[in-house]
Amino acid sequence: MTDISIQLHALPEEVAAFAQKCMDDFNLYAIAMRFFPFEASEITSEEMGKLAQVAPFYGEVALSLKKPLLPAAQRADLMRNNPDVLRFTLERESPAGLRQATLSARTNDPAALAVWKKIASRMKRITKTGVIAMNPDTGATTPTRTFRYTSGAKALASAGVRMLPIAGGNVLILAEVKSEGPNDGGPLVS
Repeated sequence: MTDISIQLHALPEEVAAFAQKCMDDFNLYAIAMRFFPFEASEITSEEMGKLAQVAPFYGEVALSLKKPLLPAAQRADLMRNNPDVLRFTLERESPAGLRQATLSARTNDPAALAVWKKIASRMKRITKTGVIAMNPDTGATTPTRTFRYTSGAKALASAGVRMLPIAGGNVLILAEVKSEGPNDGGPLVS
């Protein structure tokens, strides 16, 4: 089984616009998920583009080469019935800051893997790499060269919004650290 995993800071509207472009470019289906209580709905490309403005907020989306098998009572059921999806988490700014988002997949399906690799490559080309993790209690820092960020997240960080990891108490500082390849850090949709 092959895994794809990218951790990044991005505004929810940037992620939704990126996912919409991928849906259009690769003729994909999409599932939007809300949590507590769990709800999963198939959405169109047009709905994906507006997803960040919908209340209550959708915290995760999944892209699929095949029409999704729904309904699902919980996330585990959804993933069991739709195992070859590419998932994006969407994070909103909160009083604490902006939490890190993810793009991830786990699949044995060669067709899905080929498309998910293209999408992951596209994400890498249009984000910057390099984040410094800082322990706020000790001030100790370490580079995390694989973490990525968008121009929107960088603007928030420059305005004083804290960048938070997926879990834990560190603070992440968006800094240009030597990248893995060419990128311009421009908008997610090119």
